[in-house]
Amino acid sequence: MKREWNKWENEEGVTLIELLVVLAISSLLIGIVTMILLSSLMAFDRLTADTELRNETNYITTVLNQTLKNVDKVEILDQPADPNRISHFQATEVVKKVNQTEEERSQEIHITGDDATGYNLFIGGKRINKEGYSLKGSYFWIGDGELKGMIQVEKIGSLAKPLYVYLSHPISG
Repeated sequence: MKREWNKWENEEGVTLIELLVVLAISSLLIGIVTMILLSSLMAFDRLTADTELRNETNYITTVLNQTLKNVDKVEILDQPADPNRISHFQATEVVKKVNQTEEERSQEIHITGDDATGYNLFIGGKRINKEGYSLKGSYFWIGDGELKGMIQVEKIGSLAKPLYVYLSHPISG
């Protein structure tokens, strides 16, 4: 047994082959760990972008639904070439007061913009969507006694796919 121990004591270092094997294994492990970290970061970025887009879409549709839930009249302000693609209208709610008088509350709803800066939704002159989000392709139409809308929300410059929401609100006049 003493002989075996002396054999290990006399080694003066590692051989070139051993060093190359350790370097190859280390490089392989570092490469695998780096790939896992990068793919995790990319998945996190995509998930974050999708969540932000979903949150913005929820906010826009909530504001639109609150604005349009009691609409009695719709007046188209800019007559589009296609009557089924309205982007600028006045939504009016008729409120009956306690003394049986009626009061009209109107909100101007407008989707405007361009491809470079994006399309924005304005309700009563106030921009609803955040900077960096576009409602390109969104429009409204009137059919079957209802104001209907197809809302498309996308984040400008993002890889996330746009989200689509269909709205429908009955109108009386």
